[in-house]
Amino acid sequence: MFLKTISAIILIACTLYGNTQAVVKLNDTAYPEKIQTINKYLPFVNGRLLYKVHAMEQKEVLLQLSVFLKETTSLSAIAQLDVSYFYRNLLSEYNLYYGSDSVKFTEFNEFSSKITPQTPGFVNKIDSAYKQVYNKRLSITEKKLADSLTFENGDMNNWELFQVSASYRKWLDQKITRIISQNYQSDTRARTNKYLIRLKLFNNEFKDGPLKEYYTFTTVETIIKTVKDTAAINTAYKDFMNADVSAAYKNALTKVYNNYVQFSENKSAPDFAYKNVNNAIVTLKELSGNYVYIDVWATWCAPCKAEIPHLQKTAGLFKDKKIKFVSISVDKPADQKRWVDYVKKNNLEGIQLITENAFDSDFIKKFNINSIPRFILISPAGKIISPNALRPSNPELTAMLNQLLL
Repeated sequence: MFLKTISAIILIACTLYGNTQAVVKLNDTAYPEKIQTINKYLPFVNGRLLYKVHAMEQKEVLLQLSVFLKETTSLSAIAQLDVSYFYRNLLSEYNLYYGSDSVKFTEFNEFSSKITPQTPGFVNKIDSAYKQVYNKRLSITEKKLADSLTFENGDMNNWELFQVSASYRKWLDQKITRIISQNYQSDTRARTNKYLIRLKLFNNEFKDGPLKEYYTFTTVETIIKTVKDTAAINTAYKDFMNADVSAAYKNALTKVYNNYVQFSENKSAPDFAYKNVNNAIVTLKELSGNYVYIDVWATWCAPCKAEIPHLQKTAGLFKDKKIKFVSISVDKPADQKRWVDYVKKNNLEGIQLITENAFDSDFIKKFNINSIPRFILISPAGKIISPNALRPSNPELTAMLNQLLL
């Protein structure tokens, strides 16, 4: 069941972006030297344990981690806490990837990038491929020990540590996911949106204070940006605005909610003016008189690139119709050359554009885009038909476009 839960979301979206940093500044300054320290005992590169650690037996890994902890006992209290949650995360990673083969994992990633949730038998195919990655598994006793050391006796209400420790934030997110899987199974079985479940958890199980306020804000923000249930959005927003939370959070959330209201179905689409691969400016306004199907993507986003063949095929089906297919990259300005090279190397057709400031670009922010790929459909009159349109890989998109273009 765990594998199916993971695999069902692998290709749904690349990443999430919020505007929380505009309200609360989070950093990782409690004890950044822990990366150098752990490398004395276990190789840790680019935020991950090397695969050879996943092949080590649990006793040896626990021994190395215990020596690592002893070396940090003279640190400040906040630094020791940071290290303790870093330790928990290392155990969690080891527990998850124990027995995995790096070559097979690469093969799995390549396979998963080539299929979509619309592929027949998607979940079973992903699960089957994922299981091939592992040569061996921890015993039930070993797994229980790792789970116990990772999740038991952790503090879920340390706001001071939360602000300065990425390790603590990562552990807390894992803990929240674990609580949902254990205590909110009825909501999951009922297919309740995962962010609505998270909101319920925060209201039920977190103490009133800045940490609960932070998590509630970020969750309601995401609900407004991603959930399609208007009643659920309005309820979440109203409840938050009526709660005793900081004005900064309320102001930030109001901007997101106003964008949701202003740029919804049947409302006028905001204009854009973005460069193509030849540095010529293209605007949405100059495309008026045509339907416009917009793909928001990035070269670093595997799910986005998995949709490209479907998008190119769909565009070919309607090449003589009054519809323009526009791909807008949210690659960072520093990565513009990589975007140009990718477009040219793959002979991508349609109108290929790039934003001036990635996710902070005006058009992207007005549509509350915090995950990609994202698709938008606009009418010839410049009205929004759908701010969250069907994907090219969904066969229903072709049928819908045929109806529009009759």
